[in-house]
Amino acid sequence: MYYTVTFSLVKQVEPINAQYSCVKAIIAQNYTSTKIVVEQKVFDRLQEIRYKLIGICFMEWVMTDLLNDFVHLSGPKYKRIIKYVRQQIHEGHWTTGAKLPSESELMADFAISRHTVRQAIKGLEAEGLVRTEHGRGSFVTLLKHTSRDGIRSGLIGVLVNDLGAPMVGTTVDGTERYAAKSGFSTILAGYDPQYPEDECRSLVEMVRREVEGIIVFPSFDSDAKRYGFLLQAEIPLVMVDNLAAGLETDAVTTDNIQGAYVGTKKLLESGCRTIGFISGFQTAWTSRERLTGFRRALWEAGISDDSSLITDGAFSPEFGQEACRRLRERHPGLDGLFVANHPIANGVVRELVRSKAEKLINLATFDEMDSSLSTFLPYISISQPSREIGEKAAELLLDRISRKQRGEIALPARHLAIPAIIKSPH
Repeated sequence: MYYTVTFSLVKQVEPINAQYSCVKAIIAQNYTSTKIVVEQKVFDRLQEIRYKLIGICFMEWVMTDLLNDFVHLSGPKYKRIIKYVRQQIHEGHWTTGAKLPSESELMADFAISRHTVRQAIKGLEAEGLVRTEHGRGSFVTLLKHTSRDGIRSGLIGVLVNDLGAPMVGTTVDGTERYAAKSGFSTILAGYDPQYPEDECRSLVEMVRREVEGIIVFPSFDSDAKRYGFLLQAEIPLVMVDNLAAGLETDAVTTDNIQGAYVGTKKLLESGCRTIGFISGFQTAWTSRERLTGFRRALWEAGISDDSSLITDGAFSPEFGQEACRRLRERHPGLDGLFVANHPIANGVVRELVRSKAEKLINLATFDEMDSSLSTFLPYISISQPSREIGEKAAELLLDRISRKQRGEIALPARHLAIPAIIKSPH
């Protein structure tokens, strides 16, 4: 797969830092602007460093693109308009009844033909996102919601980001059971966190199926923009497990600070004094909360906060294995590890077993590890009260739905943080 990237250079740039060698290889520095086609691996690297590049004084260049200020996928031009319109709706910029730009405006903005514009509009109509009125134009129709007119569908949606995660199945089961007692049925959908459009499409489909409220497991980088159209439509929404940046809505999570604090204290009680902390990206709310609990326990024990013992990265076993190896090389006296996520913990254990260090380091981790790995190393488990989280999420959502039906004034956002369950090794 190939991607088209547009660069606009402010002025000639000095040789680029070796960290950005892939960019150096593809930018012609003597030109004021250039368009290039790059392979998937180069595109991925550009995505990884895009925020580091923008605004850095020694680079003094910016990347521009019509749709999302950075890049767009090469492909049929009409799909670019569809993507653009979806984005405006999903982020709440265009709500029900909003008029789309005219055909002439879209032709000028996207430098495309009238035929291509009409092809895009037909695609949007097929998705149920817009309607076209002869002589008047095209309008957003997404948020027609029959339950808003007093007709109850008896449906709630649950959107999850990882069907294989230890807590997801039990959480959803708790939600379904609680909802069923109140006469509601549940629609379950999943999405890949690497592709935000998957999440948006699933939310749109739930709205089209007239759910009365939605429970979402947001991804680590979700923010308020992804749910703007739901808020505009006043569809009740509850976040589970994680919070979306900038979004004021009900949420039910584990008490991550308490869990990390108690888990770290257990490591300290076992005699550990040089303890590493490994988590998923610190852009994730859960990662930041767990780091806070970890630091609090160290502070109470009189142990200084050493940033070289703290590392974050991808939510994957591969990152866990590499992070563990680096920490042990950097700190030969490492005697404890706190791991904030179970996929990362699986990689940590693999590295400890590979290096025959499983008896030298004590481990504490959120959630249960794969059973095939946990036999190698007794560990402190910080389990999330999944079923209770699911039940409480359903309770908050159904309360919102009921209050909306009665026409009551909406309550402020509520956040329930339920204590984690700490299990020490036998």
